[in-house]
Amino acid sequence: MLKINYDVTLSEIETAYMLFWKKYNRNRAILFSVIYSIAAVLFINMVVVSSGENMLPWIGAALSLGMLASTWLRPLRARKRIRLALEMEYIDRYIATFGENRIEIETVAEDSGSDNEPESQASKSQYVLSTEELHSEETSELFLLYVNRAYTHIFPKRCLSQEEAKALRDYFEEKKI
Repeated sequence: MLKINYDVTLSEIETAYMLFWKKYNRNRAILFSVIYSIAAVLFINMVVVSSGENMLPWIGAALSLGMLASTWLRPLRARKRIRLALEMEYIDRYIATFGENRIEIETVAEDSGSDNEPESQASKSQYVLSTEELHSEETSELFLLYVNRAYTHIFPKRCLSQEEAKALRDYFEEKKI
């Protein structure tokens, strides 16, 4: 059983968000961009053929171009909202336990109270390896654990000793995550 303590910085969260988007959403965005571009070209062609007399092609072209812009601006707006939300949050510490058949990640949010002792509130996420869709990815600075194509857990290498990093890499390889 492997147990690690770590925290995550805002830049690491942004990096993880971009990697998650590239892994799961980029191909979809490219596909929809092609579709919207074809529609825009067809509507623009209709505008030219009809000499601009009909409003329907103009509306169709505008909608197609608007949807094309929205496809690529949506992730930028989401990343900006995430950054604003996280800048106001408390500092969180995490404890991850990697067991034989489950992964447990405990979030310990520290709220600086009026006493010398900080108040702690903990929440746990448990993932059973046999029932969850788990995928891992390693970068030069992070280990990422994708859960059900919906969540990402970030394990920064800066918080891990070389032995812990090797053990985590071996765990992901052994479990084929």
